[in-house]
Amino acid sequence: MNISAEIYSFDLKPPSVSDPIVHFRQADAEKLLDTFPPHEIKRLPRPLLVIEDTSHQKITSLAVLNYLAPLMKSGEYIVIEDGIVTSLGIAEEFGGGPVAAISEFLDQNSDWEVDRYYCDFYGRNVTWNVSGYLHKK
Repeated sequence: MNISAEIYSFDLKPPSVSDPIVHFRQADAEKLLDTFPPHEIKRLPRPLLVIEDTSHQKITSLAVLNYLAPLMKSGEYIVIEDGIVTSLGIAEEFGGGPVAAISEFLDQNSDWEVDRYYCDFYGRNVTWNVSGYLHKK
């Protein structure tokens, strides 16, 4: 697609893969400040696209949203993966799951919204990322 990009991947157990545009770090998504401080995020080329695909626990998704959202600029996105656990009826296994985290986050952050264009591209929430395409206004 001829896009100049860098990818930062944070994992409890990063893979041993080498690529000049992919940067792997060991990190806990609930403690991003320890590995990805605000000054480093602010220096990144813009726009940012953050994809949160961790444990699908409400507490983890909410921690990522609450940490990164204030550091992001208008027009940038955070995609929260696997909200489908709610539709599958197993959200309780994930402490409420990503959909509960998104709902709580949006209730407290009026400068963010669900981008219905991407969520509903193939039909209303026909995606594993149920209401998970979040756009900073």
